[in-house]
Amino acid sequence: MNKIILHGTIRNIRPSHEVHGVAYSKAEFVVQRADSKADVLDIRFNNKCKIPAEGEQMDIVGNIRSHSAEQPDGHKRSEIYVYTKFELPSGEATGNNQFDVTGKICKKDDERTTVSGKKNTRFVIASNIPVGDSKRISAYLPCVAWGSVSKKMKDFSITDSIHITGELHSREYKKTLENGDVEIRLARELVVHTVESVAEDAV
Repeated sequence: MNKIILHGTIRNIRPSHEVHGVAYSKAEFVVQRADSKADVLDIRFNNKCKIPAEGEQMDIVGNIRSHSAEQPDGHKRSEIYVYTKFELPSGEATGNNQFDVTGKICKKDDERTTVSGKKNTRFVIASNIPVGDSKRISAYLPCVAWGSVSKKMKDFSITDSIHITGELHSREYKKTLENGDVEIRLARELVVHTVESVAEDAV
């Protein structure tokens, strides 16, 4: 299982890459949160799709994938994006932003406490996504769990199979470069609302 349903506005549509003669595009998908903040998500799609108009507000369903992207300083960093065919959700009752993902924990940090006293656990889940009759690709997805969900993550270890739900968020952070310059970057991560153990063959 790797599925996300989003409601938002598409903007900045532009060419992305080409694979075996098939062209793909990318865009920003802006999703409003209940607290009035906005998540700026990266979406990718095949140009054979019926591409929406710039600034169109819409619902989409897709899956969350990862790729290695080169940064301005020459280093590479894993980034996540939503791949969509612009299919509409099939009537599920959801909010603006809801994912369901199963996979295996491949990295897990110890629980931390912020300056304000909030506890969180960061981890990475490896999710297999079918892309053909017999082919699958692996997505490595950074996750963060807060509060009681963070506490529950203590019950899980690396290689455990889990099912998580939550929202895909974006956040800005400061990166100090080797020359001392400070650069503002955008990170995207899965904010986990629920987590449960699943059988290995469900992954």
